[in-house]
Amino acid sequence: MFKCLEQLTRQSRVLIPVTYTYTDPSGNVKSETATITVVNNETTLNVKNDVITIGHPWDPYKEITSVTNSLGQKVDPKSVTYAGTVDTNKIGTYKVDYTYQDQGQTVHGTSNIQVVGSQSVINANSTTINQGDKWNKYDNFVSAKNVDGSPVDKSMVTETGDVDTSRPGQYVVEYSFDDMNHQPITKRVLVTVLAPKPAATTPTNQNNGTNGGASNGTTSTNTNTANTANTANSTNRVSKYDDTPVKAKSKVMLPTTAAQVVKSPIFSYIVAGVLAIVTLGVIDLWREKKNRQ
Repeated sequence: MFKCLEQLTRQSRVLIPVTYTYTDPSGNVKSETATITVVNNETTLNVKNDVITIGHPWDPYKEITSVTNSLGQKVDPKSVTYAGTVDTNKIGTYKVDYTYQDQGQTVHGTSNIQVVGSQSVINANSTTINQGDKWNKYDNFVSAKNVDGSPVDKSMVTETGDVDTSRPGQYVVEYSFDDMNHQPITKRVLVTVLAPKPAATTPTNQNNGTNGGASNGTTSTNTNTANTANTANSTNRVSKYDDTPVKAKSKVMLPTTAAQVVKSPIFSYIVAGVLAIVTLGVIDLWREKKNRQ
């Protein structure tokens, strides 16, 4: 018997021959040999720890990785009982104990369930480019993480939206993927296409008469020609870029000379008037003299 137990510690099953002997009343002896197979109890239960996102449903049987009966055969995980609850709406760590029994053999397993906030995220940036620049759909994508914080390859990220770099404007681009909890994760960014700036122009200064002009478009200093006397309608010329009002110079009164009186229009009118009066007087005298004769 002890030899059998020793063999069972090294093997899953052991064959043990057993001989049965019988002597009848006449003294005849009869014997039979039978082989007994002794096997280990192969009842097993294996569970795992898990991390779930807050608000995500929890299935207690999902944590059972395998369970077998005493013969080593797989059985339905729902044959296992468990004790403990998990509040999926509250961040924390919860312990759940599992138990399975078969052919007098009881096995246990403990699973630690951690409820965490979701780490699923897409990192992408809005950008500004110039009209005509090249743009790739992943130019604005930076990185993505799954629920547990593990990186997500950009090949698993879908991009929607198009950018026409030949037309200035703003374009919306969206990146998305489904995390391990089958929740959609999205991120929208803005791509702005700028029109080219117009070339800077230098204004040309045009000058007439005696005004001095500057080649760089700045207002030049106004220079007037000196006159002996300004006439009544004389004015100062101002550069086209000078918006400062310029006061006309006061009229200079010079002494009147005989030559200027003779050339004056008023003097001519007076002489003509006198001549007309004298002429009319002479005509009247001639008529009166003729009538007397």
